Amino acid sequence: MMAVRVETKGFKAVDDYLRKKGVMPEAAFDRGLTKWIVAAHRKSLDLLGGGGSDAPGSYPVPIHTGNLRRGEDYIAPGESKHGISAGSGMAVLVNTAAYATSIHNGNRVTRSGTRYMVRPRPFQIDAVEATRETGMRHMMVEVRRDLTP
Repeated sequence: MMAVRVETKGFKAVDDYLRKKGVMPEAAFDRGLTKWIVAAHRKSLDLLGGGGSDAPGSYPVPIHTGNLRRGEDYIAPGESKHGISAGSGMAVLVNTAAYATSIHNGNRVTRSGTRYMVRPRPFQIDAVEATRETGMRHMMVEVRRDLTP
């Protein structure tokens, strides 16, 4: 199993400002983060959507059995799944396929046990990066919603 975590740490200046305004930012951050992780999950499914070549490192990752795509899931703030808990200010993309880490990091093992390297396909990190702007926008919308009387 592999997981990529997204956190709202580092928002200290925004956090302090909101608290001075009487807004407790955790709820707004969590709502925005939930929308972001859902968008990142959709993007990771697109990257695992098949139709790509078997060329190492290419997207979308070809579908051979569908297990990698089926194993992709997300954990929103305050939820627990697959033995992983996401607290407030944290969301997680998780993949339960046994070989998800191998695809992500570029390691491959053949059925005969031969190990070789291919270009990594860090689909979860790429999904989070691809949705960063959208995710930040979701978080700001939720913060503004709490600031509006």
